[in-house]
Amino acid sequence: MLAVGLFALVTVGAPSGAAAAPSGEQGGSYEASASAYWRKCGSQPLAGAGWYRVRAHGLYCRKARAVAKRYTYGLAHNPSPSPLGFSCRHRRIGYELNRVACRRTVGGGVQKVRFLFGA
Repeated sequence: MLAVGLFALVTVGAPSGAAAAPSGEQGGSYEASASAYWRKCGSQPLAGAGWYRVRAHGLYCRKARAVAKRYTYGLAHNPSPSPLGFSCRHRRIGYELNRVACRRTVGGGVQKVRFLFGA
Protein backbone atom coordinates (compact mmCIF):
# COMPACT_ATOMS: atom_id res chain seq x y z
CA MET A 1 0.00 0.00 0.00
CA LEU A 2 1.30 3.42 -0.98
CA ALA A 3 -0.20 6.40 0.83
CA VAL A 4 -0.39 9.64 -1.13
CA GLY A 5 -1.91 12.56 0.75
CA LEU A 6 -5.34 11.44 1.97
CA PHE A 7 -5.60 8.64 -0.59
CA ALA A 8 -4.07 5.19 -0.63
CA LEU A 9 -3.24 3.08 -3.67
CA VAL A 10 -3.52 -0.65 -3.08
CA THR A 11 -2.12 -3.26 -5.44
CA VAL A 12 -3.62 -6.70 -5.08
CA GLY A 13 -2.03 -9.62 -6.86
CA ALA A 14 0.35 -7.42 -8.83
CA PRO A 15 4.07 -8.14 -8.61
CA SER A 16 6.11 -5.54 -6.79
CA GLY A 17 7.02 -2.67 -9.07
CA ALA A 18 4.02 -3.31 -11.37
CA ALA A 19 1.42 -0.57 -11.67
CA ALA A 20 -2.13 -1.34 -10.55
CA ALA A 21 -5.06 -0.65 -12.87
CA PRO A 22 -7.14 2.38 -11.88
CA SER A 23 -10.45 1.73 -10.15
CA GLY A 24 -13.17 0.82 -12.66
CA GLU A 25 -10.70 -0.64 -15.16
CA GLN A 26 -10.06 -4.37 -15.24
CA GLY A 27 -8.42 -6.52 -17.86
CA GLY A 28 -8.38 -3.83 -20.53
CA SER A 29 -12.13 -3.12 -20.33
CA TYR A 30 -13.40 0.17 -18.97
CA GLU A 31 -16.55 0.58 -16.90
CA ALA A 32 -17.78 4.17 -16.95
CA SER A 33 -18.67 5.75 -13.64
CA ALA A 34 -22.23 6.86 -12.86
CA SER A 35 -21.26 10.51 -13.35
CA ALA A 36 -20.13 9.78 -16.93
CA TYR A 37 -23.65 8.52 -17.67
CA TRP A 38 -25.01 12.08 -17.61
CA ARG A 39 -23.57 14.79 -19.86
CA LYS A 40 -23.65 18.25 -18.21
CA CYS A 41 -25.27 20.73 -20.59
CA GLY A 42 -25.46 23.96 -18.59
CA SER A 43 -28.26 26.41 -17.93
CA GLN A 44 -30.17 29.05 -19.85
CA PRO A 45 -28.08 32.11 -20.64
CA LEU A 46 -30.62 34.55 -19.13
CA ALA A 47 -31.15 35.46 -15.48
CA GLY A 48 -34.52 34.89 -13.80
CA ALA A 49 -37.15 32.21 -14.25
CA GLY A 50 -36.33 29.41 -16.66
CA TRP A 51 -34.39 26.14 -16.92
CA TYR A 52 -31.19 25.19 -15.11
CA ARG A 53 -28.67 22.34 -14.70
CA VAL A 54 -29.59 20.41 -17.85
CA ARG A 55 -28.24 16.83 -18.00
CA ALA A 56 -28.42 14.54 -21.05
CA HIS A 57 -27.97 10.83 -21.70
CA GLY A 58 -27.88 9.39 -25.21
CA LEU A 59 -28.12 12.73 -27.02
CA TYR A 60 -26.12 15.89 -27.54
CA CYS A 61 -26.41 18.93 -25.30
CA ARG A 62 -27.85 21.10 -28.06
CA LYS A 63 -30.90 18.82 -28.32
CA ALA A 64 -31.17 18.51 -24.51
CA ARG A 65 -31.25 22.30 -24.12
CA ALA A 66 -33.90 22.51 -26.86
CA VAL A 67 -36.04 20.01 -24.91
CA ALA A 68 -35.66 22.07 -21.71
CA LYS A 69 -36.50 25.30 -23.51
CA ARG A 70 -39.57 23.92 -25.29
CA TYR A 71 -40.84 22.20 -22.14
CA THR A 72 -40.42 25.29 -19.95
CA TYR A 73 -41.96 27.76 -22.37
CA GLY A 74 -44.60 25.28 -23.58
CA LEU A 75 -46.16 24.99 -20.11
CA ALA A 76 -48.14 28.18 -20.68
CA HIS A 77 -49.88 26.64 -23.71
CA ASN A 78 -49.95 22.90 -23.02
CA PRO A 79 -50.48 21.41 -19.55
CA SER A 80 -48.71 18.14 -20.46
CA PRO A 81 -46.05 19.07 -23.01
CA SER A 82 -44.07 16.49 -24.98
CA PRO A 83 -41.25 18.52 -26.53
CA LEU A 84 -39.51 16.97 -29.54
CA GLY A 85 -41.14 13.59 -28.96
CA PHE A 86 -40.00 13.26 -25.33
CA SER A 87 -42.48 12.37 -22.62
CA CYS A 88 -41.79 14.49 -19.56
CA ARG A 89 -42.87 14.53 -15.96
CA HIS A 90 -42.10 17.05 -13.26
CA ARG A 91 -42.12 17.20 -9.49
CA ARG A 92 -42.22 20.31 -7.36
CA ILE A 93 -39.17 20.35 -5.08
CA GLY A 94 -39.42 23.87 -3.68
CA TYR A 95 -41.18 27.18 -3.89
CA GLU A 96 -41.21 28.00 -7.62
CA LEU A 97 -38.75 25.16 -8.35
CA ASN A 98 -39.46 21.90 -10.21
CA ARG A 99 -37.38 18.90 -11.25
CA VAL A 100 -38.14 17.56 -14.74
CA ALA A 101 -37.28 14.18 -16.26
CA CYS A 102 -37.90 13.52 -19.96
CA ARG A 103 -37.29 10.38 -22.03
CA ARG A 104 -37.91 8.89 -25.44
CA THR A 105 -36.95 5.70 -27.23
CA VAL A 106 -35.09 6.05 -30.53
CA GLY A 107 -33.80 3.09 -32.52
CA GLY A 108 -33.97 0.73 -29.56
CA GLY A 109 -32.03 3.11 -27.30
CA VAL A 110 -33.31 5.45 -24.61
CA GLN A 111 -32.56 9.17 -24.59
CA LYS A 112 -33.00 11.07 -21.33
CA VAL A 113 -32.97 14.72 -20.31
CA ARG A 114 -33.15 16.06 -16.75
CA PHE A 115 -33.26 19.66 -15.60
CA LEU A 116 -34.66 22.11 -13.06
CA PHE A 117 -37.06 24.89 -13.92
CA GLY A 118 -38.49 27.73 -11.92
CA ALA A 119 -37.59 31.16 -10.63
